[in-house]
Amino acid sequence: MTEKVSFYTEKKSWEKFKDQVYRSSGTMRALSSELNKIIDDNTLIDLEDNLRKLVQPTNVQAFSIEQIKQERPTIPEPAEKVIREMRNSHVNLSR
Repeated sequence: MTEKVSFYTEKKSWEKFKDQVYRSSGTMRALSSELNKIIDDNTLIDLEDNLRKLVQPTNVQAFSIEQIKQERPTIPEPAEKVIREMRNSHVNLSR
């Protein structure tokens, strides 16, 4: 299955890429297949698979929403109050 995409690149880089594709294939119709090769060859695509092979799965259980809510730290003061106090102190200093 293919998907149509758009991207922005420097004009000079695009022209150079098109020239290389034309020289190697003899046609401009090979642009899509050459871009696919570059994407497929990209090492970042395989990085996740390789990392998954290195990391052994563990039996760690995910936290439930209730557990997260219970463990969530409480804020001593609302940020609005602290900011208001800071602003007021600056106003008092400028007078």
